[in-house]
Amino acid sequence: MSKFFAHPPAATKNPLTSGTFANASATKAKAAGVEAKRFLTDAAGLANPKHSISVAALLIAALPGLARAQWIVTELNPGGPGFSRGQAASGGVQGGYKYVGNQIHGGIWNSNSSSFLDLNPAGFTQSEVLTIYGGIQGGRAIVNGSGQAGLWTGTAISWRNLQPAGIGESAVLALNGTQQGGLGRVVPDWRPHALLWRGTAASCVDLNPAGAYSSSVRAISDGHQYGYAEMGNGYHAGMWSGTAASWVDLSPLGTSNSFLFGAHDGQQVGYVNIGFTNTLIHACIWSGTAASWIDIHPPGASESKAYGIGAGIQVGHTGAPEFRHACLWRGTASSYLDLSQFLPAGFRDSIAMAVSSDSINTYVVGSARDRFGQTSALVWIKPHVPPCYADFNGDTTVDFFDYIDFVSAFSSDSSSADFNHDTVIDLYDYLEFVQAFSTGC
Repeated sequence: MSKFFAHPPAATKNPLTSGTFANASATKAKAAGVEAKRFLTDAAGLANPKHSISVAALLIAALPGLARAQWIVTELNPGGPGFSRGQAASGGVQGGYKYVGNQIHGGIWNSNSSSFLDLNPAGFTQSEVLTIYGGIQGGRAIVNGSGQAGLWTGTAISWRNLQPAGIGESAVLALNGTQQGGLGRVVPDWRPHALLWRGTAASCVDLNPAGAYSSSVRAISDGHQYGYAEMGNGYHAGMWSGTAASWVDLSPLGTSNSFLFGAHDGQQVGYVNIGFTNTLIHACIWSGTAASWIDIHPPGASESKAYGIGAGIQVGHTGAPEFRHACLWRGTASSYLDLSQFLPAGFRDSIAMAVSSDSINTYVVGSARDRFGQTSALVWIKPHVPPCYADFNGDTTVDFFDYIDFVSAFSSDSSSADFNHDTVIDLYDYLEFVQAFSTGC
């Protein structure tokens, strides 16, 4: 684990911060800088690399460190009865459901267990939040065993029913701006059709592509709706632009099935079955075309699936049911990070469904199962790490080598030594670097 040093080594305290150089006027700063470069080259031991390395080693060994921010897991329903699931995220808010009495109630959390806000509408026995966009939540509420699509704006009383005429059951699975996407079972055959709403039940548009047996919208971004459709030869990931006729097939060549679940800023995530045996399940990323498909399956994993995308991160899981590991990627297979390593003791099966961020943290919401088989909603939280200007060489550690590298750049008039970005490399760049180095990260 990388560590940042909280304080500079004593040998790096600059004698130039007092006396002649410290009192140099602005008009003499350049001249002072030239002399400073000569002095610093000697002081840093650059003329004697062997001495420099031995001094640096002693200083580094003596320095304390600060751990970089790491993922922290919060149980959103600790010790609660029955099941709970985390399914959606926006900013610092997570959505899903938990048992209230003996019924499932949709609701939202603010990253801690005591913050649960029950959104179950009056007159409905059960509900679940399936998607969040800003202050709007989407999902379904159940009455007489039938689920009906709808929206909330943070309270149970705000429920707005979007159940269209001619639809047996429906659910909102995606939100973005003024659009809502999901699915509905069309009467009389009850096949699920992809649906698009714009705030009212009457606005519903059936997006089921021509020739498709079934379909579903799972994400909305950049003016498009994304999801999948069941054709004669399998499931095909795809996108729409507001009408059934606008369907574009995103299935990569060489795959038998493909599913798209999340979209953000021009990228989409899901998974594919590679080949025609359906045994190889690989998480993937698209950028709006079938040819743009990128396989992010980690080496050695039995299978992988991606469900959510945001904040430059893709989330999902590796492993088959009962042995899943919640995980994240940053655009490549090699960037895979197993989030299950941060779980509380006793959890063995986990999945990540959505990712979001605010000005303070990045949030990954999902669920994990304990040894008794009970599933609990979870949120992984990681504080943002501010830029570390003292890490001059960019190796994620602030140490004496950053000081040495800065002095080397400063002495050779390298543009990288223009620390204050005033286009002039002079004493003030050195003084500001020393201040940053002394402060640490």
